[in-house]
Amino acid sequence: MFNIDKQIKSHLQATLGRRGRDQFWREELADHLRESFEQCLAETSSEDEAWRLTLESAGDVRAVADELMDLHNPSAIDWLLRTLAVGAGILVFFWLTGFVGLMGLIDFTAALFVLGPAAVGVLLLNWPESPTTLSGAFANLKSHRVDWTSLRPYLRVGSIAGVIVGTAMALWRIDDPSTLGPALALAFISCLYGLILTTFSWPFLVGIFGALLVNWGILFAAFGWEQGSAVKHQSGIFLYAAIGTALTLVAAWFYYGRHEWFSRFRQLPVIAVIVTSILLLQNLQDPSQLRTMLFAVFSPVLVLYPLQLMVGLVSHSRGADRVRVPGS
Repeated sequence: MFNIDKQIKSHLQATLGRRGRDQFWREELADHLRESFEQCLAETSSEDEAWRLTLESAGDVRAVADELMDLHNPSAIDWLLRTLAVGAGILVFFWLTGFVGLMGLIDFTAALFVLGPAAVGVLLLNWPESPTTLSGAFANLKSHRVDWTSLRPYLRVGSIAGVIVGTAMALWRIDDPSTLGPALALAFISCLYGLILTTFSWPFLVGIFGALLVNWGILFAAFGWEQGSAVKHQSGIFLYAAIGTALTLVAAWFYYGRHEWFSRFRQLPVIAVIVTSILLLQNLQDPSQLRTMLFAVFSPVLVLYPLQLMVGLVSHSRGADRVRVPGS
């Protein structure tokens, strides 16, 4: 059965690849093709013929993509400045409220792990056609036609490397719980930076979630699961989860923008888990709270993913209504 959404997705994948994936300008291009298809469908009773006419009228999709990127696509420098601005806003929030964890979300070692491969990626953007010089690399960072998503695979590799090294260091120091902090910080914050900066990928998201479980397992192995047996409900711990979740959603809105925020919603629950973990663990003084903390840390997943499912069902039903049925 003919499905216009699948046809558009397949065509854009064939012509553009990963270029602009999960970005607003590519969604705008898809909307343009969908509207053109609906107009052509009004002139012919054949969906296949309407799709052929749509592709003819669309012309060179790559050229249209270049124009949209000039209008809407942020450069790598734009993303860097936006990252610094949102990060500074979070620090100001902590400072004004006196909330714990002022520097908890900053780890320069994790930043080096994640951004180091991206720097190599900038130099390899035009390889092997033409080696990139330092001045050319700077021009690439400023260009709106060099898609930021082309650097995100390098960021993902750096994030995974930071997680592996941090987890290995935590396992190595598991007999001395007092030295676990820097190792777990590297692992958790590498997870955080990777999810913020990379495009959505189910394998990457599942891998990051698995790494979080492993690192929480290391904590219980170090302090002992039985220490949480007598823990009573503590509202203060769940307040951290609420603050971590709210902070994630608000920061993501300002960082990604309204349009990309919705496409990023698949990653936000796991980002909220990481933020909550960092806020709680950097002030861990009583290991007997670990069981309660574990439930509080993963509570954003139990809340946000059902919400995402509801929003997705509503969006899907609205999208189905937009496609005209012949003879209707």
